[in-house]
Amino acid sequence: MGMIKYLICLCAFLGLHLDQATAQQDTSRAYEWNGRMVKYVKITKGQTLYSLSREAKTPQDSLIAINPELVNGLKTGMIVRIPLGFVEKPKGTIKRTSSLEHTVKTGETAFSIGKKYGLSSEELFQQNPDARNGLKVGTVLTINPKSGGKIPEKAEQQINKEGEPDKVESTTPAAAEIDQSRCTDKKKGDARSLKLAFLLPFFASGDEVNAKSKIGLEFYSGCKIALDSLKKAGFNINARIFDTQSDSSAISKIIEKSDFKESELIIGPLYASDFKTVSSFANKEGIPIVSPFSQSDALLENSPNAVKITPDQKTLLEELSRFLLKDKKAATFTLIRNSNAKDQDAANWISEVFKNEGNLADGRFKEVVFSGVNEILSNLNESTENILIFPTSVQVQVIDAIAKLSSNRLGKRITLVGLNEWNGYENIEFDHLNNLNFTYAAPTKPDFTSPASKSFQRKFRDEFKGEPTNYAFQGFDATLFFVDALTRFEKPTLSCLETMALACGINSCYNFVRNGKENGLENRYVNILQLNDFVAKKLN
Repeated sequence: MGMIKYLICLCAFLGLHLDQATAQQDTSRAYEWNGRMVKYVKITKGQTLYSLSREAKTPQDSLIAINPELVNGLKTGMIVRIPLGFVEKPKGTIKRTSSLEHTVKTGETAFSIGKKYGLSSEELFQQNPDARNGLKVGTVLTINPKSGGKIPEKAEQQINKEGEPDKVESTTPAAAEIDQSRCTDKKKGDARSLKLAFLLPFFASGDEVNAKSKIGLEFYSGCKIALDSLKKAGFNINARIFDTQSDSSAISKIIEKSDFKESELIIGPLYASDFKTVSSFANKEGIPIVSPFSQSDALLENSPNAVKITPDQKTLLEELSRFLLKDKKAATFTLIRNSNAKDQDAANWISEVFKNEGNLADGRFKEVVFSGVNEILSNLNESTENILIFPTSVQVQVIDAIAKLSSNRLGKRITLVGLNEWNGYENIEFDHLNNLNFTYAAPTKPDFTSPASKSFQRKFRDEFKGEPTNYAFQGFDATLFFVDALTRFEKPTLSCLETMALACGINSCYNFVRNGKENGLENRYVNILQLNDFVAKKLN
């Protein structure tokens, strides 16, 4: 299928997949929230995201978009928003009591300009509707500041500095410090161009897209929004899309294509088995290749051009342990060991950090073999905070343990540390986890409230008539980061990523470390989250 026809098919499918009927308005319980009309409902025991979606006649993605905490599942008793529609904006021209003009300069954004005049990005767009399509250098904006026409004092001082350009903080995730001795930025004015290849499982056949393509489509929908933004910012990106179909023979044919061999950056494939094949080719050709989702460190072995965005379980637990040691200096730690091999590995990683880096010779760290909750409760210290670390993946054990710990916590100060995967257990009681200050490490943390996130969501709704999923956010962040990072230098190279400081997008943060001289780069950034009032709040 031709590329244009394929993209039409892709976008059409996304539209059909995401554009669902909105819940009927209930005016007796309607409230305005972030430009939308919503109603509030309380989650009852046994409700799932699927059942809530059916009852509200609203797609699950839309529910998650305005209730970020639902990413971790429904919790009994939590209050969630149900979208009813967008707030009607008053028609006609906005009245300006006192206006002035602002000429857009290089590097300025709607956020930075609005901040000068005490306006939000949305208020700036209301006053200058054409600016929604992108800010171009030299464009003259008519602005009515909140201060009644007077420029805020700090902004006035900044504007009056003749010959000194405004210093605007970049909103691009890749805006990080570069070691100039190793990586040289392109000369000012050089075109930022890149030949980019996406290898994703669309399972396309003729004019149809298979239902199995859901993850690939959602990921690419975010990539497409990022590519559009980069194009408006002056980047010259030649992006090619290849359907892996998660099939080795299809991938072999892709590798042989002449246009694929010309790629300067490859994103995908999504699955580990497919990635290794393409990674071998990429290393021979010297092409950087990015794995968006796979956690396995095996992807990086003898593959110096490979990058793994998602930290593995070992990295997650080690970074979580280091955070606890630093943040809980007065607490008592108990590592609860299990007997199965997988859980033993997890406990060993945690134990090694506490013993080698904790300096806890005063008995504040101890290890016990799990034999029941009663024994654990009898050893708790009521005068200090008790950090119980239970890195088990045995679902029945987890559900039973948190129920007993929660019901026996009076007079005890307990924080339960577990695994991110617990959030996906169907029968888990989140009110118990909430009582126990459930703390865990996760690769990503969706942000639905920042100006950048709201801008992305608005663009996504305009193009796909629905709400972006977590995969879409990840696609947006990854594309924006790697294109910007690799086009900053004379030749796309991963060595420069190692010198970059921590960089964060909407959903993901990046801090790359090479796992050995001949191996690839792993993202070592970890989100430390704690369940508080049924919302997963970031601690680090």
